[in-house]
Amino acid sequence: MNIPKINNKLTQSKGFTLLEMFLVVVIMAAIGFVAARHYSGVSASNKAHEVLMEVNQIHAAAQLYYQDKKTGATQVSDLINDGYLANNYQLTPWGAEYSLTAPENGKYSITVPNIPSVGLCNIIFNRIQSTINTQAGQSVSNGTASGTSGEIGTATVCTFVTVTYPL
Repeated sequence: MNIPKINNKLTQSKGFTLLEMFLVVVIMAAIGFVAARHYSGVSASNKAHEVLMEVNQIHAAAQLYYQDKKTGATQVSDLINDGYLANNYQLTPWGAEYSLTAPENGKYSITVPNIPSVGLCNIIFNRIQSTINTQAGQSVSNGTASGTSGEIGTATVCTFVTVTYPL
């Protein structure tokens, strides 16, 4: 008995249709987009944490320097050259050099310059702000390269963060 094939196209079909291929590409792109957004957030958080730890190390070294020498360091390189700070604390995670201002009016400042994104700048600002002791005279500010002060949550672009400590 010979059974006729009802749908010859179905039995001869090999491979995927264009629609199936398009759906696979769209799904893979969506997964890639979500993964990239998650990774960039983790990366920024890690950089902000690294900056916070480095600012704390520079602060501790500057305090020791002042106690020992009765004068303040004027640059991060002073702290490194005199053995108060390891060499790897001179540069931010993105390669900019930390700035240390000479003591003035009983205070000195550490600046985190050239922050590559507004989001990262805001994270750094908020992390440092949550750790400083305002009652002890510590403060933190942020701003643009032109020096204009800004506040988190406004339209001001943030490119640096400065922490001020009493001696």
